[in-house]
Order: sequence, then structure tokens, then C-alpha cells
Amino acid sequence: VTAQSVIAGTYTLSELAVGANTGGYVQDGNWTCTNNVSVNASGQITLTNGQTTTCTVTNKYQTGSLAITKTVTSTPAGGYTQGTGKAFTAQYVCTTAQGRTVSGTTTVRPNATNGQPGAVATVTNLPANASCVVTELNSPSGSSTDLVNGSWVWGDAAPASQAVTIPAGGTATANITNPVTQNTGSLVISKVVTPRASASAAAYTGGASRTFPISYTCSIGATTVSATVSALAP
Repeated sequence: VTAQSVIAGTYTLSELAVGANTGGYVQDGNWTCTNNVSVNASGQITLTNGQTTTCTVTNKYQTGSLAITKTVTSTPAGGYTQGTGKAFTAQYVCTTAQGRTVSGTTTVRPNATNGQPGAVATVTNLPANASCVVTELNSPSGSSTDLVNGSWVWGDAAPASQAVTIPAGGTATANITNPVTQNTGSLVISKVVTPRASASAAAYTGGASRTFPISYTCSIGATTVSATVSALAP
């Protein structure tokens, strides 16, 4: 308010946030007024007839930080092979109560140990009390060269999105987890004994209790699984 004529009396000084650009600003200190007009503890002044004063208040931009981490889990262990080498992109969109939006992206990397959060990526100077939604861009899916072999696949990033509030002078935290799992199947081995041509069906005398050793070798990528099992005759 500039050069506003008012009637003598008591007035309460305050500010009204107008527009998105006021988000994050708070009052810093008390109001001060000229011409020996004092401001009481309730932010009020009293003007007498014909008295003139100019009142001033200072605002400061109050901020906080957002710390984002990345975790990769592997079930069973060992499916993910890149350690801290793989980069993931986290996106944040922060909105103040006045409608101001601050957004951006940052790179996060997992820990060398699966299942543990990696190094913290900190975004500073975000408006205090802003609500931030954190998501991941271009999350890996399916099988990839980052995994041991084609039997391992990426799951959906979790949570798909998460909301945090930026504390004044403090740090809000968010972690995005990407699971890795191994697809498996089964191999069923059975044994059938049939007589040779012209041989009697009674020629085989081993009965159903005889076992036959059977070896198998299964390979995918650089991974090989082999063993010898015993199969019962029918």
C-alpha cells in the first residue's frame, strides 16, 4: 500500500502472498515504522489524527533440500552386475502452496552392494514447504546387458512416484528401488525301457527299482549348471 489515506485508529500489519513467485518467502524480523510509530507484539500500530508513517518488513527466501538415492535389489543375489556404474535419472517436481513450480532431474547410482542405497544426490535451494513428487525416467525393463544373462529381468521401479515435503532449512529424502529377479523353469527327466526288436518283453529283469544315472548340462550366457541324477525305471 503506497500513500494510502486512512482514518485514525489501530491497524494490523501483514502481508498477503499474491502470485506464484511469492512461494518460499517468509517474513524475516519485525515490522518497522517511521515517525516514531511503534509496532506492538501483535504487529499492530496506532495512528493519531494527521499522523503519517511508512512501515517496512523484510522477506527472505526460505529453502530446504531434497536427497535422492537409488537401490537395486537382486533375487537371488548377484543378478545385477554393474555395481555403481549404471546411471539412473530421477525427476522431481516441487510445487508451493502459491502455485510456483520448481522441477528438474538428477543422476543417481546404486550401491556396489545389491540391496543398499547408493550415493546421495542432493538438490538444494528448493522452496520450503513445497510438495515434491519424485519419479524415475526411463526405468530399465526386461533383460539387459546390465544383468548376468537373459534369465534375469528388471521389475518396475518402486515406488512409482513418491511425495515429500521440503522442510525449512532441512532435507527431505526419497529412495527409488529397482528390483531384479531371475526367471526359472524345471527340467523333468523320465526313463523308459523298451525291448529290442525280436526281444521278449520279459527280457528286462531290473524291475521298477533299478536306477539309471543321467547327466544334464544347461547353459545360458556364461552360466552353466550341470549335475548327474538318478532316474528310476518304470
